[in-house]
Amino acid sequence: MSSHDESSIQPVRHPEFSTTPPRLDASEYSLRVDELEVHGVTAEFALSDVQAVKALAEQLDVLMYSFSSNCPDLGFVLECLEPLADPGLDEVNVNAATVVIASTEEGRPVFVPRSDEPGVEVIASGSSTWLPGGPCVMAQYEELLRFGNLYWAEATGDSDQQSTVAGRFDDPTDGLAAAVEVSLFFRFGPDGEIICELDSWPQDE
Repeated sequence: MSSHDESSIQPVRHPEFSTTPPRLDASEYSLRVDELEVHGVTAEFALSDVQAVKALAEQLDVLMYSFSSNCPDLGFVLECLEPLADPGLDEVNVNAATVVIASTEEGRPVFVPRSDEPGVEVIASGSSTWLPGGPCVMAQYEELLRFGNLYWAEATGDSDQQSTVAGRFDDPTDGLAAAVEVSLFFRFGPDGEIICELDSWPQDE
């Protein structure tokens, strides 16, 4: 069954990926990349130096997947590190948190925390299980997720596997509406309620 914590939500037709400027100054925080240190690069970068870090990694042909910063706001760190998101990786480690690479509808890679990381909130979910014929049981799930002001839809299961980022929104209503729009199985009903199409799939009781 699906669930949500907002009422009378209306869809956002053209949500922008970022609605506000960064809240913190990235130049005030440090950035370390373990893989660069292995190659003898011991300098500590500023969190604002991600383009220089990216250029250096390309020069050294280094695949980066372990980052640390003294910034306490993981959401801000992930936003700053987005130019380093490599779609060829399944996940990376940022400040001891497991982070996966999702993408926008346009295909731009974005860092999002794994759904079981602290601070990630499930704001709506739906699921279905069914018997395709034979001894196995098929299943499909989708969740609308929020981490701070970042919203995305994550579908897992036998039918579809997809994580799509809706964007960053200060207004929870706009964020949830945008997440519904990029999801595979959620939609808005005539009265603004959120409906999960998985609820109408054949169910295995």
